[in-house]
Amino acid sequence: MIMNEQELMLHQIDVFETQTGKKLEVKDGRPYYEGNLYTISDYLPDNLVVDGNLNCSITSTRLPKGLKVTGYLDISMTNITEIPDDCEFNDLYMKMTKITKLRDDMMLFSLDARGSSLTELPKGLKVKDMLDISYTNISEIPDDCEFCSLFMEDTKITELRDNLELNSLNVRCSSLQELPNGLKVKWYLDISETKITEIPEDCEFGALYMSGTKITKLRDNLTLGGLIINKCPISELPKNLVVYGSLDIEKTLIKCLPDDCLATRIFCDFELKDE
Repeated sequence: MIMNEQELMLHQIDVFETQTGKKLEVKDGRPYYEGNLYTISDYLPDNLVVDGNLNCSITSTRLPKGLKVTGYLDISMTNITEIPDDCEFNDLYMKMTKITKLRDDMMLFSLDARGSSLTELPKGLKVKDMLDISYTNISEIPDDCEFCSLFMEDTKITELRDNLELNSLNVRCSSLQELPNGLKVKWYLDISETKITEIPEDCEFGALYMSGTKITKLRDNLTLGGLIINKCPISELPKNLVVYGSLDIEKTLIKCLPDDCLATRIFCDFELKDE
């Protein structure tokens, strides 16, 4: 017997409920689930609408046709190898997957591809918040790629375009050798364990983490939420330094704090004065 589309949909819904114990509704002619759904995605019916978030079990191997997720789609550490072109989602979490390609012109709130098999970013990618491509083989970021925060730890990326304005930037252990011109980072800038040797005068940041670099000097009159410069060949702190969070100067050449330095918490290799 050949089933029509309506009969096939109802059959898939019944099979899903039998396999998972979770009940789906029918809304506007499509399978529908409201809330956060955790399941093996292989069991999902075609054209499913998840009005919430979808977390796929690590045993999942595929996504259904016509899937729409109004919140985030999390396929991290699954055996899923591709995302159908008609699949819709607001955020995509695909850490540690074997996915090698994403479709062009995606618009997302956040994209977490950390440790995935991606080798390049798609054309026209727009990410409103966080883009995480750490521990991937991606070697460049297209000029038309947009993001508010970028995490690219341990990548082979060697340069970033000028005049970036970001919330956070983490290039720790990457192949980046210098910071771009006109960089503005609202929250924290992490350049630890890179070959960066200086901070441009026009670079702005809310906090700076630069442990394990060869930087020897910072500009005067910095006011920061945090400063980590341990394991750096820096011999003195800049004038009028104010750190509202932690100041970490362990394993440096610094032997005392200037009188004009203010910090909430200090980690150092020498004894501090009581005041």
